[in-house]
Amino acid sequence: MVQKVHEHIAQTYDSGDRILDAKNKATLDLLGDRLAGWRDPVRVIDMGVGDGAVLAQLFNNVDANFRFTGADLSRNMLARAADTVPLTTIHTDSAHLDAHTAPEAYDVALAHFILAYVDLDTVLRQAWRLLSPGGLLSLSTSTNETARNARPYVERLKKGNPWERLVARRAEHSMADTTTPDDHAAIVRTAEGYGFRELDRRRQETPLTFNNADDLFTFTITKGWGANILAYRWLPVRLGLFLAHKAMHLVPYPVETTHVVENLVLEKPA
Repeated sequence: MVQKVHEHIAQTYDSGDRILDAKNKATLDLLGDRLAGWRDPVRVIDMGVGDGAVLAQLFNNVDANFRFTGADLSRNMLARAADTVPLTTIHTDSAHLDAHTAPEAYDVALAHFILAYVDLDTVLRQAWRLLSPGGLLSLSTSTNETARNARPYVERLKKGNPWERLVARRAEHSMADTTTPDDHAAIVRTAEGYGFRELDRRRQETPLTFNNADDLFTFTITKGWGANILAYRWLPVRLGLFLAHKAMHLVPYPVETTHVVENLVLEKPA
């Protein structure tokens, strides 16, 4: 079911989205000077490559001899990435990269917005195995601070009719069941437990206003920011889309929130 959700997102995925665009620029800011003239070649693996936009940022702006590898659960995404930059593709999710790669085969690993589907511990274990000594992990993720900003709207639904209360319970379950990390401190604490050390950080805060259900559906589902709510084994994607859109009509508008993204560079010490 997770793969079906990924394939659905791939149909409308837009790396020009302002949050993604800001993240890609932050990545270039964090990594550009570090990678220029660092190693030859610089072996980079993107653990959830998407359309390859962040690799294109590095390829077009950093003076380095890159060798790119991109992994993704979506064949559609891999095809788009291969059209964007020269790279080797691996059709798998980030949790199973150890079955497709050699240990310490890369200098840089990118793990961007995959923590909605794979837990942080799994990503860190895989990255530690992938990276050579002194290698860098570029980690970008939304945090649960974003979901907490939406809690007042859930509380209002809990006081409504039976259908609204059902939607509120579903929202609470999704927030409780998420693999998205709580905040920056939680990320660093877990990363240090695996031996990584933080070198640098950029925090993004993007104010958002949703004036109606269509606005919220576009952000959450069409653009993929909350599409993991569809990733249930028993729920066909089309039915999930229908129910999600119906549920969003129950939310009291306008909805105002702040989307929080943490961009970190972590080092595997030599």
